[in-house]
Amino acid sequence: MSRIVIHAGFHKTSTSTPQAWLGAARGPLRPHAKIVPARGMQALLHACRACSTLPEPLSPAKVAARAEAVAWGIAGLKGRALILSAEALSGHPPGRPGIDSCAAAPALPAELTAALARRFPRAALPPLRHRNAAPDDLLHINRPISDRTARRDAKTARLRQAAGTR
Repeated sequence: MSRIVIHAGFHKTSTSTPQAWLGAARGPLRPHAKIVPARGMQALLHACRACSTLPEPLSPAKVAARAEAVAWGIAGLKGRALILSAEALSGHPPGRPGIDSCAAAPALPAELTAALARRFPRAALPPLRHRNAAPDDLLHINRPISDRTARRDAKTARLRQAAGTR
C-alpha cells in the first residue's frame, strides 16, 4: 500500500530544510517515493496563496479544482510513497499586507488531501496535523523587508560605534 505525505508550512517555519533534502535525495528515493516539489504544482500553489489573500467565495473551489489537477496528473504510485512538499500549500503567512491570521491554512492542505484520496483510494493518507508558529511570531518574521533592513542597519551602526569604526 502506498503512503501519501503532504508537507506544508509557512515561510520561515523550518520547511526549507526538508524540501532541500527531498530535492537532493530525489534520485536515490525514486524507487521508493514519488516526490512532487513546488515547481510541480505551481497552479495549485498560486490558488492557495490567492485563497489566503483574497478570501472570496470562489477561492476554495479554485484550490479544489487545482488540487484535483495535481492529483490526476500523478501517474500510478506502484507501491511507492507520494510526497508533496511546498510552503505555499498553507497560503501566505500572517504579516503580509492584509493578512493577520492563519485562518486559511488548515483548509488548503485538506483540499489537496481530499483530491489525493479520490485519485489514490487505496493509499494510506495519515490525518492532517497542522502546527504553526503563533501569529505574532509570524508577524515578526514577515515584517516588510524595509523594516528588517532598517533594524539591521541600525544594529550595524551601533556595533561599529561601539567598536570605534565607521
